Amino acid sequence: MRPTLRLLSRPLAGHVPESALQRTLPEKRNFIRTLEPIRRSVEAVTPAEFSEYTRDEKPLVFKQKQISWEGSRLTQKWFVTTHEHGAHASTYLNDFGRTLVTYELTLTRNVGRFTHSLERGDLREIVSRFVVENSYADKPSHFIRFQAPLALFLAALDYNSKQEIPANRLSSLYIAQSSIADLPSSLREDIAPPPLVDTNGIYSSSIWMGLTPTYTPLHRDPNPNLFRQLHGSKVVRIIPKKSGHGVFAAVQASIRGSANSRLRGEEMMDGPEKDVLHDAVWTDEGNPKAGERTFYEARLDAGDALYLPSGWWHSLKSTPADRGKSEAASEGELNCSVNWWFRSSPAKKEGRATP
Repeated sequence: MRPTLRLLSRPLAGHVPESALQRTLPEKRNFIRTLEPIRRSVEAVTPAEFSEYTRDEKPLVFKQKQISWEGSRLTQKWFVTTHEHGAHASTYLNDFGRTLVTYELTLTRNVGRFTHSLERGDLREIVSRFVVENSYADKPSHFIRFQAPLALFLAALDYNSKQEIPANRLSSLYIAQSSIADLPSSLREDIAPPPLVDTNGIYSSSIWMGLTPTYTPLHRDPNPNLFRQLHGSKVVRIIPKKSGHGVFAAVQASIRGSANSRLRGEEMMDGPEKDVLHDAVWTDEGNPKAGERTFYEARLDAGDALYLPSGWWHSLKSTPADRGKSEAASEGELNCSVNWWFRSSPAKKEGRATP
């Protein structure tokens, strides 16, 4: 059973030193602590309170109503969800089908079935072309990245809503780290940033919209990041700066790799590096060469938010929104998130010293 870290006044404060914890653990195992939400009433956090919470430069989890945001009802505007058929695009979102977005697709047996089902010939041609090009590559991959209209994702949602058996759904189609700045103005307004980050020098933002399972490998961001879950649920594992570098370096050494820890490279999404990097973070045994590590874990349901200071390592995976459902039964379901990167932490902006 995994121990839980209870937060009293400020997250991650007052915990047992990592070195002391490691002495009690079996050799070469990961030690997972639950990162609890901040303890406060459900009223929205003010900018001053946000600055106070973030001054220690530690990760923070905020529950649904603790961060005021006009985009909280976005998924009700973009999608229609029913218990029987899951989510499909609203009439409003269908109007933006021509918008180009960046896709990632893991090739599974259902890709061919979905491609043949496409009524629009241009969409069918796009998917077929990239799949064929990949098959003729020097080193064919199970993972491809390409640009295509948003209509492709909306067609996939419609296709999945008609599949009674979850195993027949299309999965692992992911609009991953697609720039919000490239969206039409109406969609940008729908996901305008919360005031808490809007006042702290946002320089980039992304939307993450996929068909489960979705996965983002271990990496770190050069600047603070506010991540918000919009639809479905995700689990994040977070590693302190120094320990995270050790895990990443050990993985690279074990496969003789040279990946960039700040880029979502294709080598992280397919082949030996994907498997080793995934196991180092997501299995209790971890990576033997990385030694014992203390990770923090948080579950983010729709409306929840995560603040990540710069340099903290993290990896995210989708998880069933319905805690009673298995991963297999949830395959192909909609999962949607958004995040904003900003130049400096709120505490630094106010001139406070941070450790």
